Amino acid sequence: MAQQGRGNFYEIDINSPCERKHLLIDSAYKISRFKDILVRWTSLRTETSLPSKSDFSPHAFDRSVLPFIILIDVERDPLRFRYRLTGTMAESIQNFNFTGGYVDEQAPKKLREYLQSDLEALVQSGEPQHVSLSFTNTKGYHRHLQVLRLPLCNNNKQSENQVDHILVVILFNDADKPNLI
Repeated sequence: MAQQGRGNFYEIDINSPCERKHLLIDSAYKISRFKDILVRWTSLRTETSLPSKSDFSPHAFDRSVLPFIILIDVERDPLRFRYRLTGTMAESIQNFNFTGGYVDEQAPKKLREYLQSDLEALVQSGEPQHVSLSFTNTKGYHRHLQVLRLPLCNNNKQSENQVDHILVVILFNDADKPNLI
């Protein structure tokens, strides 16, 4: 993975604590960036199948949301999570392009543990997640963001209820940096 400078505004200080809190999925409907995507996901889900990755092509989103999107592939045997696509604002969290990398290679350790645990639970349950993350950046500023994670299946009938991809949408909650949506 090649390092890409993004201004270091969010870059996580690996020596500072990182905290995660699970939020009610219903609270995600109150956030404009999450609402349309969550409504679409919910409308496509059935009792026996998850929405597919093709249901969420870039054309399915408002263009202004794309920089805040991450797509993760679920690999099995062993279970691993690979970043397939990372939007430019999502990359600013750690000042790094994670595309092609794995969650279990990520620093800091505490964030990696939270992500790994949450993603494993999402794959098991097939249920969306809404979480908040707090950390300190390399400049010493405390940062807070909210994350919506949606399970998706492949585009084939054999894995309709198996989580093969995870669509992630990020919302930065910083008073000193305007949120773009």
